[in-house]
Amino acid sequence: MTLERTVEDLAGEGNEDAVEDILLHFEKLLHKPMDINRATAVQLHRLGILTDFQVESLLEYRRNSGRILSATELRLVNGFHREIVEILQPFITFGNRGNTEHIPGGKGYSSTLLLKW
Repeated sequence: MTLERTVEDLAGEGNEDAVEDILLHFEKLLHKPMDINRATAVQLHRLGILTDFQVESLLEYRRNSGRILSATELRLVNGFHREIVEILQPFITFGNRGNTEHIPGGKGYSSTLLLKW
């Protein structure tokens, strides 16, 4: 289920307060995206987008492989298909200096070269 669909469902049910709370939550995240590499399980759940499986999968990936450097690498994490990564991108950062992948509408151009081996 996409974020857009969740908001539409709540609006259809006449739950305007819930819709407003969701919109405020994500507006705050647009201004201050969550660092996906530092977020705890609780913080990842509070994001409101990820399933329990995705949170556990992300934490396991970080334990085994270290920091996630880009949206492309995030797609390598079990449960993070292209659509979920696209939904997440405006609301997250990878904590990398020079990384602009969290900018809404942007493709994430950066002058910093990050290598992982």
